[in-house]
Amino acid sequence: MFNSFTVSVIITSVLLAALTLWLAQRKQLGYKLKIALLYMHLFLLLLPTIQVAAQTSCALEVFMCQQNGVISHSPLIIIGAFMLALILGYFVIPNMYATSYKAKLLNEGKWFEFIALVSRKRSIKAPRLYVLDTAIPRAFSFSAIKSKIFISVGMLELLSDLEIQAVLLHEIGHIERRSSLQKLLLGFARVASPLATFSPAHNDEEIRADAVAVEEQGTSMHLRTAYARVREYLNYSL
Repeated sequence: MFNSFTVSVIITSVLLAALTLWLAQRKQLGYKLKIALLYMHLFLLLLPTIQVAAQTSCALEVFMCQQNGVISHSPLIIIGAFMLALILGYFVIPNMYATSYKAKLLNEGKWFEFIALVSRKRSIKAPRLYVLDTAIPRAFSFSAIKSKIFISVGMLELLSDLEIQAVLLHEIGHIERRSSLQKLLLGFARVASPLATFSPAHNDEEIRADAVAVEEQGTSMHLRTAYARVREYLNYSL
C-alpha cells in the first residue's frame, strides 16, 4: 500500500497537471509560457510514477530510505522527473517522428533551394528539410534545437508544386513563431496524458502559420487546394 506522502504526491500532481494543461490552452498566453506549462504538465505526470517507483524500491530495501516514506529521496525524484520531461520534449519526441518514417535529409534540389530562399527573405536560419518514407500525405516541423521540416513522399506526389510551396511556407510559419515544439508537446500529451484527451484544441497557431503562406504567395488558393487534396485522400483511404 502507498503511504500518505505518496498518495498526497499523486493527488497533488494530477490536479496541478490538469491546471497546467488547461493554462497551456489559453489563447492569450505567449509561446514561451505555453511551452513551459506543457513541460510542467509532463513533469507533473512523471513525478507520481517516479515517486511510486522510489517507494517500491524502499519497500524492497533497494535503497536506504527514511522510515514511513521516501522523503529523503524527494530532491532526486523531483530532479529525475524534471530531467526526464526535458529529454522527452527536446530529443525523444521530435526524433521518434524522424526515425519511425526513415526520414532522409535533402541537401539539394528545388525544395531545398526554396526553403533556403524563403528563409533568407524572412531573415531566419534555414531549417533542414527531410523527406519521410511514407505514402500518407504528412508535413510537420519542430524547432527545439535545430529547426527541421518533414514532408512525406505521399505529400510530394499528391500536391502540385505551388501547393507544396504553400505547405512548406506554412511550416516555416510555425518555425518562425517557434510554435512547432508546442504542437509536438501537445500532441504527445494527447497520447500520453489522460487529461489531455479532454482538452480543447485551439488553431490560433495554425491560422498564423497559414498567414505566412498567404503572405508569400499572395493568395490562399494553393493552401486551400492543398488542404482539400489531403482531406480527400484521407477520407478515401479510410
